[in-house]
Amino acid sequence: MSFIRQYWHYLLLCLLLLLVYSNAIINLLQKSTEKASFLYASLFFGVMLLLLNGYVLYIQQEKHKKSNQTKTDFLIHMNHAIRTPLAVICGIAEIFDAQANLDDKQKKLVKTLISSTSSLKVLADDILKFSKSS
Repeated sequence: MSFIRQYWHYLLLCLLLLLVYSNAIINLLQKSTEKASFLYASLFFGVMLLLLNGYVLYIQQEKHKKSNQTKTDFLIHMNHAIRTPLAVICGIAEIFDAQANLDDKQKKLVKTLISSTSSLKVLADDILKFSKSS
């Protein structure tokens, strides 16, 4: 139904052309020579091909829109599924970082954990931005 709403003017024009050409072909086949009949029959089939091409183009556009929406939905979901655990890990690492009783090796590991989770969050954001722009 959305095809008809979106392309009603195109469909109306094609239907009018089909009506005119089909009547013209019937009249010419009854009255005219073989060459004229062939010419008008060719025009009729040309219009039919035009209709078919328009429909195929519409179907391809709809498939493209649907696949793009599916990709976007997937990436948004994955971004959320990745960022949530990263935020938790980063928060726990910051709690550990605030602790005064960590030795130097533990502090270095906590700093590495904070840095790594921050980098991963930035990467997830970049992937989401890229997917929205393409």
